[in-house]
Amino acid sequence: MDVRRLLRRVYAISWLSWMELSNWTKPIIFLLYTLVRPISSILIYAYIYLAFLLIAGETNIESAFYLLTGGAFFNIIESGVYGVVWVIHDEREHYETLRFTYISYPSLYGYLVSRGLPHYLIGVLPTVAVLLIGLPLVGYPMENLSPNLLILLINFILCVLWCSSLSALISSLTLFSS
Repeated sequence: MDVRRLLRRVYAISWLSWMELSNWTKPIIFLLYTLVRPISSILIYAYIYLAFLLIAGETNIESAFYLLTGGAFFNIIESGVYGVVWVIHDEREHYETLRFTYISYPSLYGYLVSRGLPHYLIGVLPTVAVLLIGLPLVGYPMENLSPNLLILLINFILCVLWCSSLSALISSLTLFSS
């Protein structure tokens, strides 16, 4: 298959998904709106951390670090799985275009992953925001961070592949259900 044609197709489907997801608003407004939920989740994590402090009676910066990073990186998984799985429901129930999509695109899996890509990218923004705001909020020293960017990139790619495969499985179950 022609790679240029495939990339054009993925771009067009991802762009449509982005516009549908953002409700056709300007990108900067949608990105600011996307940051509201993770910033409020930082406050929830901070209250959970304070509850642990009250129960334990001592501060543990490492547990706050794991609590925040776990919650931050879950944004990527949550957004990606939601984005791929919800496509079938949206196109069947809201837009009534599922039958046209099913017969027009050569690969349903490729279509689902292309529709999910903007969701994965939108999941990265809250992850970065939670880490940049939340870690100083709980008192974790930022100079202790030394991420290996290659391993982080490989893990992100594996996350997208794994979550897309799981989401395609769930989507296939909902595709043939009534």
